[in-house]
Amino acid sequence: MGPGRPNELRTSRDGAVDIGFVPQYQVLAALSYVPEIAEYGLNSSSAPLKNVGPQSGSPQLTPSERETFLNRPALSSRLQRFARQTLAKAPAEESNYGRARRLALAIQNGATYTLRPPSTPAGREATDFFLFDGNRRGYCTHFASALAVLCRSQNIPARIVSGFAAQEYNSEGAAQLREANAHAWTEVWVENWGWAPVDATPSADRGDNAPNIFAYWGDWIGFAFNQVEMWSRSRLWLLGGVFGASIVGAYVFRRRARIFAWWGRKRGRWSSDEWTRREIMVAYDMASVRLARLFRPREAFETPDEWLAAARESALEAPRARLFARHEFELLTQYYLRALYAPQAPEESSVSTARDLARQVRRNKR
Repeated sequence: MGPGRPNELRTSRDGAVDIGFVPQYQVLAALSYVPEIAEYGLNSSSAPLKNVGPQSGSPQLTPSERETFLNRPALSSRLQRFARQTLAKAPAEESNYGRARRLALAIQNGATYTLRPPSTPAGREATDFFLFDGNRRGYCTHFASALAVLCRSQNIPARIVSGFAAQEYNSEGAAQLREANAHAWTEVWVENWGWAPVDATPSADRGDNAPNIFAYWGDWIGFAFNQVEMWSRSRLWLLGGVFGASIVGAYVFRRRARIFAWWGRKRGRWSSDEWTRREIMVAYDMASVRLARLFRPREAFETPDEWLAAARESALEAPRARLFARHEFELLTQYYLRALYAPQAPEESSVSTARDLARQVRRNKR
């Protein structure tokens, strides 16, 4: 064989290919029987979707083989529930092949093919993590093993098969196989019929292990976002605590004057009259923020009455000033001036009234 000329091989009657290496030029020409599925070379009739009755010469699994292909790790209740719910609507006469296809479609739902899947944490069952906590991000081995585990959990004998998935064909119809076309899929046992291939890997990504530069960087970006999402998910309690503390902190900061006044009164630092005056002034200050935004801040030389009068006069020229609840602010200004200058402090009930007026001003109620 000359340099650059691809090797030739033939698959066996069951579609298996035994290749121990890929040559220097990374290309093999596979001459196979016409496949049932474009990616794989099986020459047998299509796998049945309904159960097949026993016939003379029907293939059968030995008890030891059946035990091997039903062997599975300890599975979580949610994984078994996922498999049962997926097959809940399957008719009783549906074959293992049809049921496995349902499971494969369920696995593909929301899945992402990537060569940079998240690592399975120590002590976690790999399929459970892949399906429920790993965002179903993985390559062919992850999809094939997930399908095999789900099938076995529903007493469907299954095994993982490795080989190649063709992406290119030459003019003679032979598949051009490269190392990047290495692939893994699942085979399920159909009673009285034999092994049937079922591939849970998204069809567009089968045998695609050499992405172009755009797909390469897209995979990196997707991996980064997925890592951040998984990190956040595992620390929701911490993020929730930080968010809650931020909300409380913002509230305390906005209500700091009122909180200090309450604390001062509780500790006996302020008398009832002092507390009443201070609370009314706090309510006025909070309402003043609204007028300052719609009109302008109060100048240092302006009294509250002068500032309010200036805002009233400019209402015709400043449309935004018309949104201001002037009547409520006028009443609140009177309470403020009494609290600030009157010899006798207002009644404690005035505090509630001043707070209500301030609330109406901030909500733009007239």
